[in-house]
Amino acid sequence: MSNIIQSLVERSRKAQQVLCTYDQKKTDEIVKMFGKVISEHAESLAKLAVEESRMGVYEDKVAKNKAKSRIIWNALKGKKSIGIIGRDEKAGLIEVAKPMGVIAAATPCTNPIVTPMCNAMYAVKCQNSIIIAPHPRSKKCAIAVADLYYKELDRMGVPRDIFLVVEEPSIELTNELMAACDAVIATGGMGVVKSAYSSGKPSYGVGPGNVQGLIDEGIDYKAAAGRMIASRIFDNGIICSGTQSIIAPQKDYDTVIKEFISQGAYYVDDQTVLNKLAEVVFPNGVINKKVVGQSVQTIAKLAEITVPENTKVLVVKPEMHGAS
Repeated sequence: MSNIIQSLVERSRKAQQVLCTYDQKKTDEIVKMFGKVISEHAESLAKLAVEESRMGVYEDKVAKNKAKSRIIWNALKGKKSIGIIGRDEKAGLIEVAKPMGVIAAATPCTNPIVTPMCNAMYAVKCQNSIIIAPHPRSKKCAIAVADLYYKELDRMGVPRDIFLVVEEPSIELTNELMAACDAVIATGGMGVVKSAYSSGKPSYGVGPGNVQGLIDEGIDYKAAAGRMIASRIFDNGIICSGTQSIIAPQKDYDTVIKEFISQGAYYVDDQTVLNKLAEVVFPNGVINKKVVGQSVQTIAKLAEITVPENTKVLVVKPEMHGAS
């Protein structure tokens, strides 16, 4: 193990031991602060995220920073997470919460502010400390989050080291960290998720989504198209829960497509254009990282195709479909 990872884990473990001495009220105050700080600095953190990662939309990141901090806190507040948290009188069982210890969190450049925040809020709620291993294209974001947290932790008299960051991240250091900690949360591509599951430690991983939008026969196609477009274009499509494919009744196919086009979609069914897009977006069958989180106009330019200036999203006709 490198000196960098050894030092981080030792510091984190020492801080976690102090964290375990706090009662529920003080623990929850820390968790609330983690969310509140991100919300209060939503604009500056969103700006940094766009600049460093070179992906996404500033306004959407501001909205996400504010909304997710509130959503996570509302999900956690008032819930007991320390000591005895449940009893089954009939079975004679008592449920006791026990921290796992030091959590390693591999975080992606597609969500460089909110993922560290969410992971930290959940970890500390159960009195675990956390070490963030950011994607190299989001290390400044992780450090900025840490700096904001440290000011508040100092004010609260809480050890800074309950939240640490690998400041010069690499694949090697991330793998070392995952093997050295007590549990792993890995968010990103399948490579980092597989590494987490191979670390020898309890691991929770999530990779790219595959969200299929189902349009039922006879519903409001206009509303469905609008919602799916909004889902797909939020933060230039880097949210893993954004709609990625459309499944619609075959008999109403043309009607559905017209609704998408009327709301800003550019429909692609010309084979020449399809080939150009495929070469740029999926060279050799693998997603091109240069198009991730980019606008329609940028992707169209890379593919050397012309789209209207007000285009919001590309809707591509598939080559194959399932049985009707």
